[in-house]
Amino acid sequence: LKVVACAGSGKTTLLRAYARARPDSRFLYLAYNASVGAHAKKTFPKNVTCANIHKLAYQRIGYKYQKKLRGDFSFTGNDLTRERLV
Repeated sequence: LKVVACAGSGKTTLLRAYARARPDSRFLYLAYNASVGAHAKKTFPKNVTCANIHKLAYQRIGYKYQKKLRGDFSFTGNDLTRERLV
């Protein structure tokens, strides 16, 4: 089941009710970010696995590149200026 609709139209409410009406079925709810996924995990029934898209991608593919990833992706405006000048 894929639901496409505008913000505030009741997508999450519909999916929650759909999952509750089918307790013997299993579902995957994918959120775009971690905070929405964490909130969904608290509010959806137990037959729904809630995750965010980035976490799912890392579990399936990203772990292969773990050694190439750095823990801190942050930078400051000064960092950008410095790189442009060098």
